[in-house]
Amino acid sequence: MAEASSGPRVLSGWKEIANYMGRGVRTVQRYERELELPVRRPAGKQSLVAISAEIDAWIKDNCVTFAGGAEPARIPLASTELSRRVQSTHNRTLVLRQSLAAMMEKQRRLQQLTSELVAHLRNANSIVRTRLVAMPTLADRDDSLPLAS
Repeated sequence: MAEASSGPRVLSGWKEIANYMGRGVRTVQRYERELELPVRRPAGKQSLVAISAEIDAWIKDNCVTFAGGAEPARIPLASTELSRRVQSTHNRTLVLRQSLAAMMEKQRRLQQLTSELVAHLRNANSIVRTRLVAMPTLADRDDSLPLAS
């Protein structure tokens, strides 16, 4: 915040508002866009203004002060937009966790089915080998029997 004065003053334009707050112009514009920094755009004019008392009240209500340095740093707290984004991210995270859990369960089931299939194939292979060993060879066949064509 800026210097003390006899009363609230009108701040004209982004640069003056930013200087008053001790922030950059883009940061202050982001505060207005995302955190509802109180600025006014007079009808029919392209300029904007802010009242220092309103800015001070906004800082008091929306910022937290940390110790350190000559001038304490002020970090905006969650606004409605930020809260909405956090909630949206949280909801997406829950959906992703549920999807991940379902995919992990499917993977576990596929691994189980694969193990069962491998066991069945080994068993079938063993049966086929046993039957092949038990089959007579051509040399063991009786030559008097006609071969099927």
